[in-house]
Amino acid sequence: MSVSRLTSRGLRPEDAPVRGVILTVIGVLMLVGISACFKYLATKYPPLEIVWARYFFSFVVVLFLFPRRVPRLFSSNHPKLQLVRGLTAVSATVLATYALRHISIAEVVAITFVAPMLTIALVSSVLGERAGPRVWGAVVVGFVGVLIIVRPGVGGIVHWAAMLPLLMALCFAVGQLIIRSISYLEHPATSLAYQIIVGLVSMTVALPFVWVMPASAFDVGIFVLSGLLGAGGHYCMIRAFERTAARVVAPFTYVELIWAMVIGFAVFGDIPDPLMVLGAAIVAGSGLYILYRERA
Repeated sequence: MSVSRLTSRGLRPEDAPVRGVILTVIGVLMLVGISACFKYLATKYPPLEIVWARYFFSFVVVLFLFPRRVPRLFSSNHPKLQLVRGLTAVSATVLATYALRHISIAEVVAITFVAPMLTIALVSSVLGERAGPRVWGAVVVGFVGVLIIVRPGVGGIVHWAAMLPLLMALCFAVGQLIIRSISYLEHPATSLAYQIIVGLVSMTVALPFVWVMPASAFDVGIFVLSGLLGAGGHYCMIRAFERTAARVVAPFTYVELIWAMVIGFAVFGDIPDPLMVLGAAIVAGSGLYILYRERA
């Protein structure tokens, strides 16, 4: 069934903007945690092995959290769309792992902030969730904040790996479009299960060719943690897009940049400069304004 037919029925649940924003803020914190895990592991292990572990342990989490739904987890009303969304998610994860081998967490996160603009554009044209000029203006202001942070033409932004987060952003936007289009007919656990199983199956095929034995129990713990954070983070994001209009949720993914700066400093000793702090304040302010406009 096509996306247009799905969205023409008007069966979308009542929006809950505050709940969606809270879930988004928690979800992106967990996703930044995954980036920190990947950053640490990428210097020691092949990216495809890291991604496999992330999906394997996420799958274990899903089995633990939804034991009663296991027989029905893959009973989807729209399996083709779920498979496509799973492919976009695993593609974004692989791209992130390769990018983090060459550039910092903050740079990866900042570059991917074209994703909210792509998401709003897609849902406006495909789902009919029209965003007003003030909302678009706030999104543009938020993106200006991102430009202040990354300062195009300076440092790592010219590195070839900077193209990988741009592709990640496109994958993310397409995935969120699919979530929003089918969420009112799918249980969030089903959407999460499809995403994880597509990643697990595709990475398991590649694993024998890249496998490297973990060097320590600590490294194994980081592999496990990446899976826990992956399952939790994506579940929060699925629930956020399920209950809240994408034009409200998408800009709040900018909070991920704040989390990236905090975790980058705490774990890797990366100290944000004044321009990065200024840019983070601008993108956070734009998200808060969009929430204000939605509630008004």
